[in-house]
Amino acid sequence: MLPTQKYAFRNYGGTYQLQIKSMDDLAGISDLDEPFWMATSAPTHQLVCDPKVLTYLDHDKSNRILSHDIRTANNWLHRVLRHYNAVNRQLLELNLDDLNSEDSDGSRMLTTARRILHNLKRPDNSPLTLADIQDQKAIMQQGDRNGDGVIPPDSIEEEDVRTLAVHIMDTIGKVDDLSGAPGVDKAHLERFIACADGLVKWQHAHSAEHTQPLGANTAAACDLLESLKPVIEDFFRLCKVVNLNKLLQRDDPVIPVPPEIFDTTDAADGYLKNAPIARPNANGVLPLKSDLNPCYADTVHRFMADVVTPLPQLNMDSSMEELTEAEWRAIDASFNTYRSWLTSKSGGEVEKLSLEQLETYLSGDLPQRLGVRIDADLAVGAELAAVNDLEKLILLQRWFLPICNNFISFPYLYDPDERAMFEVGRLIIDGRIFQLNIKVTDPNSHAAVAKSSGVYLMYSELTSSDPKEKFFMVTPVTSRRLGRLGINKRGVLFDRDGREWDARVVKVVDNPVSLLEAMMAPFRKIGAMLAGTVQKLTSSAEKQIQTKLTSTGAKMEKGVAEGITVTERQAAAASQAAAPAAPEGKSSRDLLLAGGVTIAALGSSFAFIAKTIASLKLHQALAVMAFGLGIVLVPVMIIAIYKLYRRNLSAILEASGWAINGRMRLTYRLGKIFAPRPTRPDGFAFLRKDLLKTLSNVAKSQKQRLEKTFIGEAKEK
Repeated sequence: MLPTQKYAFRNYGGTYQLQIKSMDDLAGISDLDEPFWMATSAPTHQLVCDPKVLTYLDHDKSNRILSHDIRTANNWLHRVLRHYNAVNRQLLELNLDDLNSEDSDGSRMLTTARRILHNLKRPDNSPLTLADIQDQKAIMQQGDRNGDGVIPPDSIEEEDVRTLAVHIMDTIGKVDDLSGAPGVDKAHLERFIACADGLVKWQHAHSAEHTQPLGANTAAACDLLESLKPVIEDFFRLCKVVNLNKLLQRDDPVIPVPPEIFDTTDAADGYLKNAPIARPNANGVLPLKSDLNPCYADTVHRFMADVVTPLPQLNMDSSMEELTEAEWRAIDASFNTYRSWLTSKSGGEVEKLSLEQLETYLSGDLPQRLGVRIDADLAVGAELAAVNDLEKLILLQRWFLPICNNFISFPYLYDPDERAMFEVGRLIIDGRIFQLNIKVTDPNSHAAVAKSSGVYLMYSELTSSDPKEKFFMVTPVTSRRLGRLGINKRGVLFDRDGREWDARVVKVVDNPVSLLEAMMAPFRKIGAMLAGTVQKLTSSAEKQIQTKLTSTGAKMEKGVAEGITVTERQAAAASQAAAPAAPEGKSSRDLLLAGGVTIAALGSSFAFIAKTIASLKLHQALAVMAFGLGIVLVPVMIIAIYKLYRRNLSAILEASGWAINGRMRLTYRLGKIFAPRPTRPDGFAFLRKDLLKTLSNVAKSQKQRLEKTFIGEAKEK
């Protein structure tokens, strides 16, 4: 026995596409590999439907719908629904009996749907519409609990808890909730508590004596030491170099003083700052009382008084005149514990708050009270997520089958009574109708790819009464003759919502429209070439004639003027002098002779052709003409048929961002579907009689009557 056929592929112009009439036809697309899909991805702006459903399908927010997105939505629908009648009928309402309560998502949506019906004071078995879902969702989002886990301080009644939320926002940061108001969430609260605990423990560690050798002055003393440390370290390093030179009996280099340091104050300050703190010496001791760089002298004196002398473990006083490297190392090491404590600091984000305030938050219940509010809001969020799923389910009930029939298959494209979701509307231009119109972003970039389709493409700019509303679209001219279609031709577009747009053609891609147009194309090109050649010759001849006439007229005018003003003797002399002007007449005569010879040659050629044709019999003449036309038309016809056969629509969609698998060949029947002939409604008829002839006859008779009247009156007078 043969297995029963569960899925069917229909033939559309040579392309086999999956027949999708119900959800049962989609049960097997998980096993149907992408090569059998018509498209594997499409930009979201190309699909004309509720934009909300596209956001639910576009999981990664890439503004593209992929085959994976279709599979995921299909599996989800088959999982959360028990019955698919609403999907097959494309309804915008949900029957609660259709939900699968055994599925976790289905059970959650069922509970939420019943809660919504209860809030709306409607029976539990009532259908839930998309408007019900969206109203309920809006109410939940406008309340102080909208399910996002973010608590704005303005929504907190208790002043102490509200103050804690403000402190968290000022130190850790803030996050916006669904309403756009700034607030805090659980992550910010936990981060605040951790920082406060770390900072309090760090502050208590700072109170130990071993971390602050100078007590409250430790921080200032350490900063002063750090400011001198680079120059003092450089001094002792240079002292080692001087000592080495002394051992090797080498002279220390003398560094010249650049004269430009006296030019500006900044140059002098820079020179002092970059110079050593004192003159390096072989003994390696730093003078403290004299012979110091003026830039650092005051700082060194303050360093000895505020840092070195107060350190009890060093037994140094301000009367010291020199500082050895070993003594410097001991002074620097006295602050190592303090430096380690600084590097171990944690919770610096909340340091702007006082230690007492932080200890109050850590020891009290304010963080717990704020956490309870956040958890309560998150609990509402779980219910709100179910509301979103209900909205997604109802939208998919309405749009999933149409989307699949514009993605996995394209049956609507071939149906005169249906419109594909990527079609913009109906274009009326030059007295013709064009059904297939696709929105494009940039005509030039689109044409670069779509020209391989072999279809005559017409790109239009669409505008409305609002100057900001403007877009472009491409229209394939698929049948009949080209007519007067071309750049700057205007028309009108009626979009899918019935809005009217002004259309102006801004670009065309020239390809054959029909067999007759393709056969006539070479002759049109030859005619255009001949017309251009004749135009050039005519323009050249006109310029030559105009030049001759202008020259001759000027000379005649000059001669007449001279004949009036001079004497007869001067006129005779002028007449004799004008004799050499004969070459002008000769030039004109030569032009006439050359023209006559040309006309005679053409006449002879036409006479020969006419004589030859006359000598042939009728059937011979017709055979000769047919043979000549055949030599020209047969290759043209073969090429035209080949080009028309290769026309396909897939390149047009691919140029718009689609990933198309099948070759969508443009057949003759499909071309007529896209560009049908306008039909007159019943009750309209053509009156064949030409009114212009009638009006012309009436005007002629009136003229004759007037002439007779005038003649009669003249005779009487």
